[in-house]
Amino acid sequence: MKRKSAILSAAIIAALSLFALVACEEPAVDVTPPVLYASSYSDAFVGNEVTVKECKAVDDVDGQVAVFYEVYSPDGAKVAVTDGKFTLNAAGEWRVRYYATDGAGNSAEKTFSFNVTVSQSARSHPVILIGDYSKTVSVGSVYSLPEITATDAVDGAISYSLAVIDPYGKNVYPTGGEFFVEYAGTYYINIGAVNTANKTTTENVSFTATETEKSIAAMSSRPTASEYENSTLKGRFGGMRDLEYVDFSCVRKADGVYFYFDASGDEHVSSRESIEIYFDSKGKAEAPSPTTRRTSFYLNGVTVVNKGTSIGSWTIVSDLKYSERTAALLTLCEGSTLTSGDEDNGYFMEVFVPYALIGINAGESFYTSFGVVREKDQSGWDGWNFLGIYPDVNVPAKYAEFTVGGVIRNTNRLYSAGDKADGNVNDEVYSSVTAAKTTVGGLRGLEKASVTLARSSQGLHFAFDVADDRHVNNGDRIELCVHVGETAHTLYPDKDFHFWIQASGFLSVMRGNGRSYDEFLPSKEYRPQVYVGLHDNTTININTDEDNGYYGELFIPWSYFNAYSSEIVSQRTRLFVTFGLWRVSSEVSETTDWGLDPNKDWDGWNAVSFPRGFCDPLYPDTYAAFLANGNLVSQDDVIDVLHDPVDSSVDGILDEEYWYLDQTAVLSLDEYPDRDRADALIFRDQTGLRLAVKAYAKNVTKKDVVMLYINTKDTSYVIGSEYLDDKYEVRGQYANEGDFMFRLELDRSVQVFEGLYKDWAKEITDLSSLSVEINTAAVGCSYVIEAFIPYTFLSTGGHNVTRNDILGFSFRLAGENERGSVVWNNYHFGGVYCDSESPASYARVDGLGNVFAALDNSGDYRVDGKFDEAVYSSPCAEIACGDGTANIFRSDKGLHVKYVFGSADEMALTLSTVDHGLDAPYVYDYRITLKRDGTLGFSYGNTHGYYEQDIYIPYSSPRAVMTKENGKVVAELFVSYDYLSRYNTTGRYTEKGYMQITSQSALRFAFDATFGEEIQKTFTYNGEVITADSYAPDTYATLTAKEN
Repeated sequence: MKRKSAILSAAIIAALSLFALVACEEPAVDVTPPVLYASSYSDAFVGNEVTVKECKAVDDVDGQVAVFYEVYSPDGAKVAVTDGKFTLNAAGEWRVRYYATDGAGNSAEKTFSFNVTVSQSARSHPVILIGDYSKTVSVGSVYSLPEITATDAVDGAISYSLAVIDPYGKNVYPTGGEFFVEYAGTYYINIGAVNTANKTTTENVSFTATETEKSIAAMSSRPTASEYENSTLKGRFGGMRDLEYVDFSCVRKADGVYFYFDASGDEHVSSRESIEIYFDSKGKAEAPSPTTRRTSFYLNGVTVVNKGTSIGSWTIVSDLKYSERTAALLTLCEGSTLTSGDEDNGYFMEVFVPYALIGINAGESFYTSFGVVREKDQSGWDGWNFLGIYPDVNVPAKYAEFTVGGVIRNTNRLYSAGDKADGNVNDEVYSSVTAAKTTVGGLRGLEKASVTLARSSQGLHFAFDVADDRHVNNGDRIELCVHVGETAHTLYPDKDFHFWIQASGFLSVMRGNGRSYDEFLPSKEYRPQVYVGLHDNTTININTDEDNGYYGELFIPWSYFNAYSSEIVSQRTRLFVTFGLWRVSSEVSETTDWGLDPNKDWDGWNAVSFPRGFCDPLYPDTYAAFLANGNLVSQDDVIDVLHDPVDSSVDGILDEEYWYLDQTAVLSLDEYPDRDRADALIFRDQTGLRLAVKAYAKNVTKKDVVMLYINTKDTSYVIGSEYLDDKYEVRGQYANEGDFMFRLELDRSVQVFEGLYKDWAKEITDLSSLSVEINTAAVGCSYVIEAFIPYTFLSTGGHNVTRNDILGFSFRLAGENERGSVVWNNYHFGGVYCDSESPASYARVDGLGNVFAALDNSGDYRVDGKFDEAVYSSPCAEIACGDGTANIFRSDKGLHVKYVFGSADEMALTLSTVDHGLDAPYVYDYRITLKRDGTLGFSYGNTHGYYEQDIYIPYSSPRAVMTKENGKVVAELFVSYDYLSRYNTTGRYTEKGYMQITSQSALRFAFDATFGEEIQKTFTYNGEVITADSYAPDTYATLTAKEN
């Protein structure tokens, strides 16, 4: 018991001792700052009022303590806060600083920043300040822009825009704060500035530029030739027609071109005289254009500058810049005045033309020509004949080129080489059997040239080689003269064509005009190709050495002749040609007469094998005939003379007026690759027929034959017999009495036959009343056959032929092809072959020369595209297919169709005479097709389709003539009842024997039109939409006229 009490007492004593120890230690130190709690500020605009946001401070010892704040503007200044609010009075970064201190002195702070900007709507405009500037200057001076600044309250210094407007309202673009003053008048300087708030400020100032005369320091007060004596750019213009000329020299400097003109030979000086200089910067235009300038320097001191607008048309340049202005200095020779009518001693003129006016820089070529106006020149103007080629002022592409190196070049920029003229004179076209080779020149010890003429399907080829030319100059040239059509002792613009090919490559194309040639420029699509090359070691225009000549090619497309001649020209057309050769042995004055200058000479073509010898370019009747077989022969050698005609006007030369009247009918054979073309002319006078055939044979040979057929009356044959009950009448199928065939052979005179039961069996031997002439040297064609046939010759069997009768005509032409075989070209009209054996197929011609298609000479109807017969006023069936329409009329002779094509390529009309019930076309179904080019086709059914078109062409086949109406292609199609009639060998579908279709026969039909690849078989028929298929007879409709 005592022991436990002692232990407890010890524990209590220990615990009290520990408590005493703890209670005697010092209290802990507070070092933790309070924590601030507040939200951030949003960006705001200047002028906004901001409320200071509440901020709390919490301390770990003291709990919540007081918070203080300060507001600072962007410049760092403290801002006063009233009732917890402050106003934003400046843009920039604002700060709100919060701070607090606890009881132990621990401080904390937090700063919030936010951006303040100015509201766009509140932004002010920028400010533009302009320094001093000149208010008056002279034209030709350099204007310095004033000092300009632009500032903004927010953006500070900002950029500005500047526009300078000249007196003509055009923009001027300063460089380095300066610009050249080109015009007199008021210039405006417009300045603008925009701040980032898109606020704009503009300021405008102006200054006046006064006129001043242009002065060129390099021009002397009294020009002298010595300043230009080393110039290589020199020449002479004017001087034509024995009038005064002007010598010029030209030098190029850094600022422009200087000219010196010597007109000291002008014996009549006046103020109205002028010198003209034409410039073009490109040298390619074929008419005066905006790149072309004409500067006229009048002796009275006035200078006028024009720019080109079109051929012969110029307009004054009224807004000429100072940098483009020319300067001129005139010096009258002693004794000269500007008074008209007195004797003078000429003048000198120095001219400056800046590159800016020409439109080039100092390192470029320019193209030029000249003109002069003189007091005593009745024509008023004279130009520049540069080495025989006139640089036409109306064709900049013909201007002479003034190079940077000081050379004047007369280069070819209108005509170019091509695939047909590339300089290959060994091309196979020149070695063909139809090529002709000859030599030009060589007389009087002069140079000669070898030339070759050849033909291709595209045009005429001309190769030349002037290897003998030992001094080649620009003026050297080879000449080709071509005449088409009938020759004469004068030159015609639509028959005579002259081609000059210079050694420089320049080509001139000319047309005849009486006793001379006028140059003209063909359209580009008809333009010849030309190539000229220099042989090795040939240097053009340098005559101190010896040259080896030049060579080249000329190609003239047939389209050129067809565009500009009065004849149709093709590969087989007879042409008449001659040649010439110019040579210039040194560079001499451009105005010296060609025939008088000892350094120039011309040589022609002396074809010594010809009776007439020299083929003079001025007289086409002396030319050689260039035949299609390649022969060059005298015109005398292609003349065949027959016995004298009874009618003296029949001479093989169609120079009588009646050949060219509207009453003269023309039947034409088209040309094919192996068949010749020909035209038959028919004129009816009171006593007989005047006939002519103009043939265009590829090769005139003894195999050439013309067959002319005339039908004077309608005849028929009876086929079958009454005994067998198979008798029927065939009208016009075979030659009969009243049908004539004229066989005209170029080497055997004339034979005439009359029809005799299906054949030309009756030869007429008494031809004494006929007049016939065959001219194988005809002009413009290979030969002409002219004939006069009295009506009495054609009147047989009691039928008297008169001028008013309708007659049938056809003709054929035989010729030799390239293999030596005879081929025939047969006449077609109305879309079909006019079969010589079937007069019903002939074309019809009435007394007035009207040509039309019909199966007889009655005149009851005419297929001529005029639609003026009475049948076209009768009721008809109306069909519309696509945008095409067809009207089908019926007469006693057949069906008359007027079809307006619209956009269709082809129409097809199927006619059925028997409702046979088959599901495919049969022999009673006739399909007739007509294309918009007039191609006519027809066939009949064969139980599964149709026979091949044109496998059989009956005498009574359809006819079609094409015309135009209101810009649309319109066809008149005639289908005779004879064509639809047939002989039936069995009675399966209709009665046996001949089935003659008449106007009372029922017909069924189908109609379709082809548009590209689509065949449209649905059409409107008499107001009802139907579909009929030519290959499905059960779909055919019955053909009836529309009820009114």
